[in-house]
Amino acid sequence: MSTLSSSPLLPAVKSLPPARRVLVIEPVQQHLGLHAVSLPPGTQCSIGSARSCTLQVRASGIQAQHCLIVSGPNNTVLREWSDATWLNDRPVRQPVELIENDRLAVGPFEFRMRPARPEEVEAALQVPPLVIDPTTAGSLPDEMLQHREILARTQAQLAQEAAKLKEREHGLLARERELTERFEELEEKIRTIDQDQQEDSPGRDAARELDARVMELL
Repeated sequence: MSTLSSSPLLPAVKSLPPARRVLVIEPVQQHLGLHAVSLPPGTQCSIGSARSCTLQVRASGIQAQHCLIVSGPNNTVLREWSDATWLNDRPVRQPVELIENDRLAVGPFEFRMRPARPEEVEAALQVPPLVIDPTTAGSLPDEMLQHREILARTQAQLAQEAAKLKEREHGLLARERELTERFEELEEKIRTIDQDQQEDSPGRDAARELDARVMELL
């Protein structure tokens, strides 16, 4: 009798390559009216009491520019400008990389870092494409031209990552449906054995084997 691990209906989900993560900073105190901010590469999020901050928080001890989160091509970094900046219950005294499930405290306000959902990545990409006019490009400073070219490449990379996340999500949903169908098949077999089973040992062994398969799936 074949085992569930060899069944073609049960592909190994763990074999999927890890998707590149775009982080989101999300307020823990939802009642304060603060919003979640996506942090795709090439973006930043400032936190402080000033109106110009991405996340404006006002309380005793909060500086106008309290801290800054910078998302680069490889990681997301937190830079602090106030001693009242804590990460995972520890004070921040130098730039530190942020990862999934980190907890950032700015005075009495607390935020958590989580991976962005596909629709949040797509929303962050809803900006007009950068186009450099060749007739005026010669008059722009070299530094500005390089900056615009970097932003254009970053935007294209983010669009590719969003498409990969969509494809991964669809694949996981399809595998979830396959697992559900397999569960239903096993439950039907168990019900049939329970109805037909007598006091004989082979019937009990078959029921135990199906129960073990269900536990493997769980």
